[in-house]
Amino acid sequence: MAYEDKDDTKFPTRFGQATGHANERTMLDELGGANGIRHRQRLGPDGVTTHVKTRGGHPHFWNEPLPGGEETPLSPIYMDSGVVDLISVAPEDPRSILPAPLYYGNIERTYAANKKLLGKIAPPDIDTTTTTAPEEDVPGESFVAHPNMFGKKDCAAKCPASMFTGKARLYAQAQYGAPSKNWKWNLDIPLGLSPRLVHDNGFVMNINTGVYRDATFKHWFVTMYPDGIQFVRMTRSRSAEPLVELLQDAAFQDDWDKIEAYILAYSSPSATEQYVLTTHVPETQMLGYGWKFNWDGDTADVIQHLEGFPTHRTTHYRFEFERDTGPGYVYEIDRWTAELSVVDGPYEWHNSKYAQVIANPDWLTNTLSLFGTRSGGIVPGNPPVYCFYKRNTLETFRYFASGGEASLKYSRTATPPPWGLTCDWTSDGWVAMNATVYDLFGTFGTDGGSGEWRQRLYNPVTTGFSCSTASTVSSSESYTYEKRGLGGKTLGPDASGGYDSDAHHGEFLQQNVNTYLAPSTVRIASDGVPLMLGSATITQDDIPGSDGNVNGGSRYHTYYILQTKLNSLSFQSGGHTESDSHLLLIPFHDAQACYVYGTRNTYRLYDGWEGDSADSYSGSWGTKITMATTYDGGYTYVQEGDWIIYLGHSGSYGLPPSPTYYTGREETTDTILASSLVTDSGVYGFSPPISMGVFFSGVDLVEQTFYTHSSTLGAVYGHGANNLEGFPDRFPSSPPPFIGWA
Repeated sequence: MAYEDKDDTKFPTRFGQATGHANERTMLDELGGANGIRHRQRLGPDGVTTHVKTRGGHPHFWNEPLPGGEETPLSPIYMDSGVVDLISVAPEDPRSILPAPLYYGNIERTYAANKKLLGKIAPPDIDTTTTTAPEEDVPGESFVAHPNMFGKKDCAAKCPASMFTGKARLYAQAQYGAPSKNWKWNLDIPLGLSPRLVHDNGFVMNINTGVYRDATFKHWFVTMYPDGIQFVRMTRSRSAEPLVELLQDAAFQDDWDKIEAYILAYSSPSATEQYVLTTHVPETQMLGYGWKFNWDGDTADVIQHLEGFPTHRTTHYRFEFERDTGPGYVYEIDRWTAELSVVDGPYEWHNSKYAQVIANPDWLTNTLSLFGTRSGGIVPGNPPVYCFYKRNTLETFRYFASGGEASLKYSRTATPPPWGLTCDWTSDGWVAMNATVYDLFGTFGTDGGSGEWRQRLYNPVTTGFSCSTASTVSSSESYTYEKRGLGGKTLGPDASGGYDSDAHHGEFLQQNVNTYLAPSTVRIASDGVPLMLGSATITQDDIPGSDGNVNGGSRYHTYYILQTKLNSLSFQSGGHTESDSHLLLIPFHDAQACYVYGTRNTYRLYDGWEGDSADSYSGSWGTKITMATTYDGGYTYVQEGDWIIYLGHSGSYGLPPSPTYYTGREETTDTILASSLVTDSGVYGFSPPISMGVFFSGVDLVEQTFYTHSSTLGAVYGHGANNLEGFPDRFPSSPPPFIGWA
């Protein structure tokens, strides 16, 4: 007989195939499986809990009838809400048996001050005026010393509530927030698959499980399997039942989720009301996770990726569920409908492990696996890559790619824009690299500026990842160029100039004051691109004449051509290359979070020269005008002043007499395109705590985990990104689990 057999409630120990009832057979099958489970409990329809443990390699069974009359409808119920410091879950670490202290965020502290929905409540009353909210920095009943506590800590560390989606996340948080003595779940990590929770009665809650609430306010588990959908009713504690009516009262609307968490904390999967709808489920895996349920639990989405070369094939599927609560049904399963639809796709697309990287958990190696191929070109498209629900609104992360076609084009740039000809990329030969038809114009005479002539052979490549709140989508290009520049001018002494007597009336003097006007169109290229040129600002300077009128009387103008030194003349000829890298990273332990990260590297390699012109360099760069006006009919003249008028350049940029030549100069700049953590509650700045270059090296696996935990209310502990909402920042090694309604 079995070990310590001293009453009639134990099953005999036997070898080989099980021959007992369904509970015993199922439990023996689980013990003998590859999962290495050593303890199972199942709750039978008669209220008897059957236990089995392996002792000396043999199964040991015993029955545990539920005590009668232990709970009354109005007995208080308890749940902690916040985060807990697990301290350690390593079996060899003596600290692993220590209770886990509880910590609050801003919302929890507000509810503690308002004395409601924290710790112990007496349904239907949600106030805690007669009790005290659990203290911070000390263990609550959720992780107090108890034989169940170590197993519960192990589950919370390796299968936190953020592994689940929709209201299943709230259910898991509620279960973790309930007292340790009520814990009836076991951790199961199948080889190569994500962690899951297995109830003592055998029910499995995994990444494909959601929670659905029907019209009668009954809760159901909905789990997707390859060959069908399982619906399992939750059984509630009688003590939590009075809270259900509050979910139908608008006066409690602000607290509905918190009230429902208390109900879920005292709800368990039924051992008898389990139903399977046989249907084809096209996929159960999506980049480390599974089907993503909405908050109501009536919709679930998955994006199927068939990785391949030269393209992947992607399809976005959706199931919509409904339970008819009306009369006329003999069998429960007939009440359920599950309709499958294709939301988007199929798409044929491709991404590179070097530049458009998708990283997701590999549960077998505990590293991040990189999706895609190392070789292959740009395949235009905008396929969905990943998704999760923000309450009942779907957030979809997409990959975009286009461009790269062969196309010879030219462009001109100028800084400031009026300095020379500017135009976008065009195939018009009027602005080719060696075309100078428009170089007679511009405002080279004004201080400082530069212009580039560019030529490219291919259209820009546009790639990146995006969602509704973050994007790395950008266009990168490569081209050859020539760049001419001027730092400034130094005016020399007057050169010999002519003397001109002028006595016109009603004229005015134009003075260039070295500011810039916006460019204006001078021509439309053959492919519709406007060619733009600018000019310097010309101001009017009014001078009164001898008759007292503005610009009246006789005036003399004396013109001088200026000697001008051109400072910091420069010329470059080289190549310009832009390289964009994009990363969509799905972290461990959070099915409703994504890191969106992108960078641009700009590289220039060029030859050129630089230097100043001669001090006596003469040219049409400017004219000095001295004006004298007579007020007595020409007997005497009064000098009104000197003006300098800078002229537009005439195509000659000037050449230093002794330029400094150079070759092989390099310029490199790196720019962040985006760096964000996106969760179901918002988008938060991401500061990488590691070098991100490893993700763009073309490897298959990156030895990182990026553990992330987010709560149903929006607080986040991430990897280089947090939204603490008042929770302590004191967990450097791994994020703490959220529990209760936090």
